[in-house]
Amino acid sequence: DIHATNARLEKKGDRPYNIGYWTNVKDTVSWDVTIEKAGKFTVDLEYSLGGKPPGSEISIEFGKEKSLPAKFEPGKDFLDFKTMKVGEIELPAGAMTITVRPVKKSGVAVMDLRRIDLTMVK
Repeated sequence: DIHATNARLEKKGDRPYNIGYWTNVKDTVSWDVTIEKAGKFTVDLEYSLGGKPPGSEISIEFGKEKSLPAKFEPGKDFLDFKTMKVGEIELPAGAMTITVRPVKKSGVAVMDLRRIDLTMVK
């Protein structure tokens, strides 16, 4: 779900969809998910950010009690998508909402967000 005044789903040519036009730091994006098995997960995020350093900052919230911060390095432009490891987090089994909340916008936009991956650590 996109909770926003500006951010919206966009498609750039033949590239996969992403959330773009994220120019308002009050805009958030969330997913209702079900974690089938409790455990430790790595969190990776695919994004693009044009502009000059320093980059934007966000918090990825897992339910109401856990979160991971992330800081982004700008690329060449908003077509220059990168995947970064945000960190690792212990999550319980069950339903929760994952929310991406901007903390700081460095340039014209927070970022363009293509994907967040959670992978269980073995």
